[in-house]
Amino acid sequence: GLDEQRLTVPVTCAATAGIVGGRCRRPGPGLPPQWTRPADGIGIGLFNLVALGTILAALSDLDGTLFFPVNGCLVVLLDGLFAHFWWRERLGQLGAFGVGLAALAMLLVL
Repeated sequence: GLDEQRLTVPVTCAATAGIVGGRCRRPGPGLPPQWTRPADGIGIGLFNLVALGTILAALSDLDGTLFFPVNGCLVVLLDGLFAHFWWRERLGQLGAFGVGLAALAMLLVL
């Protein structure tokens, strides 16, 4: 759903990250290459490509003054909840307070 001009931004970012990452993560002398690492990097790059496209599409419909605060609060909220439920990390009082504050801030902005 992005026009040609906006589509070049995520493609350029993904290509740059792939080239730089491919040149920086070489095994040492005498070590065989680990082929799972490029596959992991490609997966992360594709995820970032979709995320950048989604952000650009959202910014074409929403004001930046609404999008960026909600996006920041949503990152805090989802990081805390994901760590608690997926990785079984204990969500302490400070973490629970941060998740609750992020939810409240999101509601206030919207």
